[in-house]
Amino acid sequence: MKDATKKSEFQEKLDAVKKAFEAKKSELERLIETAGNIDMSGMTDVSADRLAQEEIEADQILNKPNLSQDDIETAITELQAAIDGLRTDKQPLIDVISLHDNQEDYIKNNEDVKKALEDVVNANNESNPSVQDVKDKVKALEEAMQKAIDEETARQLKAKEALELAEKNYRR
Repeated sequence: MKDATKKSEFQEKLDAVKKAFEAKKSELERLIETAGNIDMSGMTDVSADRLAQEEIEADQILNKPNLSQDDIETAITELQAAIDGLRTDKQPLIDVISLHDNQEDYIKNNEDVKKALEDVVNANNESNPSVQDVKDKVKALEEAMQKAIDEETARQLKAKEALELAEKNYRR
């Protein structure tokens, strides 16, 4: 009876270890799936490449013969770190700031442009703005600058028309 009791106790412990192992394995499978579903557009190449590499390595570990709990836990830790380490590419913010800086003063002094530029600079100063926020801020500044150009063009056209009319009336 002692042997049967010990065998039963041992089997319970073994079943608990197997259950914990399978739970961790399932956790890694879910994390690999999560990583595979992340949209990498708008992320830095370095962080996107790291995630892709960690995803490949995690998948290889999952398919490794003689897989250990430590292997799984290490893969989970590394893959989660790569997911957490994804960084938004802020180059579009830098590019639009540079574009702004090369504009004429009448564009830079436009109130809408100033506000949009402030928003771009603030987004650029964030450690990891969202991809959508970067896109929105860049678009807003580009549109504000284009609006300022369009308004100035319209003012110049009106001034030209007024000058032509004045010259025409003067000649009469």
